Amino acid sequence: MNALARTFRAERVKLRKSWPLLTAILAPLCQAAFREWLKRRYRTLDALNHAWWSAFWSHTFTDWEEIESPSPIGEHLIHGLTLDWKRFVTHQTIDFFERECEPLRRLSPGVPITVNMMETYGGLDYWRFAPHVDVVSWDSYPRWHNDREPEARTASRTAFSHDLFRSLRGGQPFLLFPEGTTTAGGLAPLREGGLRMAYRLGIPVLPFRLEGADPHYPWVGDATLLPHLRGLARARRTRISVLPGKVLEPASFASEDGFVDSIRRHLSGDQGS
Repeated sequence: MNALARTFRAERVKLRKSWPLLTAILAPLCQAAFREWLKRRYRTLDALNHAWWSAFWSHTFTDWEEIESPSPIGEHLIHGLTLDWKRFVTHQTIDFFERECEPLRRLSPGVPITVNMMETYGGLDYWRFAPHVDVVSWDSYPRWHNDREPEARTASRTAFSHDLFRSLRGGQPFLLFPEGTTTAGGLAPLREGGLRMAYRLGIPVLPFRLEGADPHYPWVGDATLLPHLRGLARARRTRISVLPGKVLEPASFASEDGFVDSIRRHLSGDQGS
């Protein structure tokens, strides 16, 4: 992490769904941490039982050790317990995030740090998370032309997510992280829709290209996730070059096609771009 902090001019701490953490962790240390969090929040079992309305259907707790996280094989019908577990998970995730940020802030002060948030994901309270990042960002995966819903619904759901993340810091602009597809060499067919939209709206584009010689890095063809991860695990380290281009202003191009072609040339490694 220290080396990364010295290398990059902007940092994104990776935040992904962790199903064991965000549903029910049965590890003793995690359960103990949850109970300590509840003790700080409620101080007494009487206050906790009152807040959770646990007397209903005889759910009253008489000892802190009786409390465990919601679980399909345990208690999962007390709404107060479920809500506080979600609050606890947000608290722990923010604490973990801040510990990851410490070397980044120390070694590269002033460089903004963010995480890739995930649409309308309900496992974390993004409004509590937002004050801890320097800029809100999210990964957008709109699946156009799918057979599950009309395109208008896909578009409205994506637009709703944009507004959601814009609201997290009082209407401040948010950062939309690009999603790319790795190849074993060369440039895959370029999806031009977003680039053409940027041109028409007058939005600048900064293209980035990633290059690496490690054969385990690309995830291509019919490969499934597990073999891909096994290949990465066998490699002790992977060297990836991050090659930014120059900021492309739509107003500097005579045509939309020229704008898109300039981006394509950079992504393909054409040094004349």
